[in-house]
Amino acid sequence: MRGLLATLLVCGLAHAEGIKTYEVAVPEIGADRSLEQLKHYRTPETSFRVELGATKTHRLCVGRSIAFPSPEQSRWPKVTGTLYVPKTPAAKAGPAVIVLAHTGGSFFLEDMIARHLAGHGIPAVFLDLPNYGARREAGTSEGFTNPKRPDLVLHGYRQAVLDVIRAGDALRGLPGVDPQRVGIVGVSLGAVIGAVARGVDPRLDRTYLVIPGGDLRRIFESSWEVGLPPEALALLPDLSPYDPVTFGPRVDPRDVLMLCAARDEVIPPECGEALWEAMGKPKLEWIDCGHYGVVLHFPRVMNDALAWFSRPAVTDSLTPVKPSGAAQPTGGH
Repeated sequence: MRGLLATLLVCGLAHAEGIKTYEVAVPEIGADRSLEQLKHYRTPETSFRVELGATKTHRLCVGRSIAFPSPEQSRWPKVTGTLYVPKTPAAKAGPAVIVLAHTGGSFFLEDMIARHLAGHGIPAVFLDLPNYGARREAGTSEGFTNPKRPDLVLHGYRQAVLDVIRAGDALRGLPGVDPQRVGIVGVSLGAVIGAVARGVDPRLDRTYLVIPGGDLRRIFESSWEVGLPPEALALLPDLSPYDPVTFGPRVDPRDVLMLCAARDEVIPPECGEALWEAMGKPKLEWIDCGHYGVVLHFPRVMNDALAWFSRPAVTDSLTPVKPSGAAQPTGGH
């Protein structure tokens, strides 16, 4: 315990002027035997080093590149992103947020969410998922959702979850961050990945899921953007270790806010409802638009995110729910 406190104190200096690197100690993840699928994300107790780049001043916050090793070293071994922190340090420790983006295209809006949070006092890291941004492999299309290689889809999916969990530890090493109040904002793919990470790691706290969904097989079958051909679907293994529905019962519904599109053509509304049911029916709001129509509601998304993470901590919600098992998971062939 004394060693962990010392590590946190040292890490608290990490964002000071001129500091370029710091060490983070992390516990074992996924060792809970209450759910069989947790072993899929099991990682040992370890430590890792975080690297911070040069500062870039924005109107209301300061940005720095951030990088650290992924728990999965076979591919995309370095996690990258942009860390945004308030210009003025917080008077006391408070929340911090991991921001996760959609499948492809411009990520300007998610980056704006991170800057909006930091500009109002909440440090946020906009994370590059595997094969996105600086992690993109030369000669490949952005992202890990490749219909021709479903095995790589699941490899990237699992690694993305592990990277989000590790990003939480990187944020806990920053000054002004309450280690019990590190949460997630995820949009579309980022919401699906974030929902799994939130269920796997009970140390993650308040979560805002924008156009999320569960029941991956249905998403893979019906989504024109993510949809896999029948021959690829036939090769998929059991999808329950990747499905947010599997891990939903491990989430305290008081810590979750969902925003779903009533006419979503990418993640069917029924998939949003499946995740909502699995998570114990957290607060859910519907907007009358399709998947891409959410872009017109982004001012609301940014303000809702700020309000959600600015709320005072609820002490009893910091104790993770201990389920007896998972919701009905999605099967595979």
